Amino acid sequence: MTKSIYSNPLLDQTLRAGRWPPLRVTTVLLIALLTGSMASRGWLIGRAPAEVRAVLLLLLWLLPLVTMAVAAASTARRLRSERFQLIKQSPLLDAQITWGLGLSTLYLLRVMLVLSFGLLPILIDDTPLGSASTALCLAGLHLAASILGTVLMLRWGQQRLGVLLIVLVCALVLALLPTLNILILPLITGCPVARLTPAQLRLGILLLRWGWHGPLSIIVSAVLPILAGCAASLIPWRRGEDHGHPWLEALGSVVVVGLALGIWLSDAGRIGARERQALTAVYQSTDGEHWTQSDHWLSDQPVCSWYGVRCYCDRVIELKLESNNLQGKLPPEIGLLTHLRYLQMRGNQISELPPEIVYLNSLQTLNLFDNRLSQLPPEIGQMADLQELYLGGNLIEELPPSFGQLTNLEDLSLSDNQLSKLPPNFGKLVNLRDLQMGNNPIAEFPPQIWQLTGLQRLNLHTNEITELPPEIGRLTDLQALGLYGNRLSTLPPEIGRLGNLQWLELSHNRLTELPPEIGLLTNLEELYLSCNQLAELPPEIGRLAGLQELKLSDNQFTRLPPPILELSSLQRLYLSNNRLTELPPEIGQLANLKELSLFGNQLSELPPEISRLANLSWLDMGYNDFTLLPPVLVQLTSLKALYMPGNQLTELPPEFGRLTGLQDLILNNNQFDHWPPSICELSSLVRLSLSDNRLTGLPPEIDRLTNLETLYVSSNQLTTLPPGINQMTHLRFLYLDGNRLTSLSPELCQRPGLEIDVRENLCD
Repeated sequence: MTKSIYSNPLLDQTLRAGRWPPLRVTTVLLIALLTGSMASRGWLIGRAPAEVRAVLLLLLWLLPLVTMAVAAASTARRLRSERFQLIKQSPLLDAQITWGLGLSTLYLLRVMLVLSFGLLPILIDDTPLGSASTALCLAGLHLAASILGTVLMLRWGQQRLGVLLIVLVCALVLALLPTLNILILPLITGCPVARLTPAQLRLGILLLRWGWHGPLSIIVSAVLPILAGCAASLIPWRRGEDHGHPWLEALGSVVVVGLALGIWLSDAGRIGARERQALTAVYQSTDGEHWTQSDHWLSDQPVCSWYGVRCYCDRVIELKLESNNLQGKLPPEIGLLTHLRYLQMRGNQISELPPEIVYLNSLQTLNLFDNRLSQLPPEIGQMADLQELYLGGNLIEELPPSFGQLTNLEDLSLSDNQLSKLPPNFGKLVNLRDLQMGNNPIAEFPPQIWQLTGLQRLNLHTNEITELPPEIGRLTDLQALGLYGNRLSTLPPEIGRLGNLQWLELSHNRLTELPPEIGLLTNLEELYLSCNQLAELPPEIGRLAGLQELKLSDNQFTRLPPPILELSSLQRLYLSNNRLTELPPEIGQLANLKELSLFGNQLSELPPEISRLANLSWLDMGYNDFTLLPPVLVQLTSLKALYMPGNQLTELPPEFGRLTGLQDLILNNNQFDHWPPSICELSSLVRLSLSDNRLTGLPPEIDRLTNLETLYVSSNQLTTLPPGINQMTHLRFLYLDGNRLTSLSPELCQRPGLEIDVRENLCD
């Protein structure tokens, strides 16, 4: 293992980590000697009855069984991911170097201990069997075999010893076959494994397949515990006057436990080196020198202290480099981060994913939103544990055919790409709950979506869909459906089958009417229909008893649709940019209404019944035909925001000062030629706009607006400012542009934290 033979420094470190340091060997031996001395004095099993001794022996064997079962799961999962090393260097290199030369001594020693001390548990193959679940099933098989071996040993283990010995020798040969493959092959070839010819590689792969990975290992794992249990009968048992050495069994069990722990723990050094190598490659491949933040990267500090890296038990489980100016391609070495669960690289300039990303076996969340990806590697379909995949904001034109294999996927974002269709097997994503595909050139509703019957949130906004097929009724679990910005002119009656729907977005389409079946959506809470061609609503809308928000802006309504007045739960109603000339008195029935937008209509007055809207806190009546502020507004004591720009108001009534809770008042683009005195009574005001009027001055008592933070008085005829404005300590923004000011007080100009706009004044 010199550097001249194995020039890869990672392999050198791997081999060093696989050896047993003296401290670990000493610890295992001390534990073994301590337990052996206790057992020899009868403290554990020396003088117990046969039945008790059998139970205690079984417990001693279960301890290494559990330990080695955990090690088996860890080993199998790790080795499954280490196929990446085979791809990088050679198919045989990782198997032989990392496991053959590094752990073959431990494997051989374990077999010798089993045969010498008659132990039952052979609980671990130091080899991958395909997955962690396979290893756990194998551990269960070991448990059953150990129990059977115990019964055989205690009941009739001393019979037919000759046959048992023959079988035992055969089992020993099978057990040593993987080790022989590893040790002998380099001797046969006469060259380092890193330089094997293709023929030699094929020979090595064949031997590994049948000796290390194949059926023989499974047979050995299942049969050898039984045979070892029977062989234990060769050791005399202490029965009456018989003399035996039961402490040997305790000693052997402890040693095997130590070996299993050693195999498990010896991985730490290699994993650390592997993950450091992977992160270093990420830094170098994505122009790390120009990252926004790169604290501790490439330093001698532990990788867990590097910016964006989070570890658990010294293994990298999260990598967060969001909006960090990563540019270029992710390197193949990213596949070495086999314990990574969360990868967040949103908002960068990553242009390509390597096929080796498939080896991130533990990855559950992959967020590459807003990058420069134009395609995905076909291997992405093999990332079986992936649950959340965010690929929005890229340049992807087509998904690979293997995409349908991501059967554990729950959240998928493909918005803002160039997708026009989905792969045929997309419907196999049966666990998908959230699908975002907005802003793509999709002209036809993808039929594969009908198979996703568990879908709860579907967003296809800003596409080119002209028709919603009747099959939409199959998605009965759907809770949110977004079709904003398409070309829909009608809705199918089957939409009424979506009984669980809570959010429906149909704005910016070409709808002229709604089907009566929409009244069957009794769980609907939010309905958005803005920017269509609607002039009426079906009476069935009134059945939506749970509806809380309704947007009908930019349509062709000339009157308030009567069904709306039946929506007693309605809290937010938007009717901007229609053709309303009046509101019916029944609007007072909407007692829960909190927000009402009537912007851009033809209203000149309000019905007195609007005063019943005791919960109304936000009212927008901008750009209508009001010449006087409706007196009824003074009774809306819960009002916090009032917008009335673009009308023809010349004054405010004295009672207006009763709205003491008002915080936001917008009165720009009206006809005020003087400051309304009642405004100074609104002590809670935070923002006030009186721009684009005819004001010639501000009142001296303006300092009574003690909470005002923003004041707009642009485009008026102001020539001076009152001294009281210097006392408004909360003022942060003062817009005075477009007036006739000749000067400002030094105190006002020098106040810290105050931004003043005085453009287009005489003092410019």
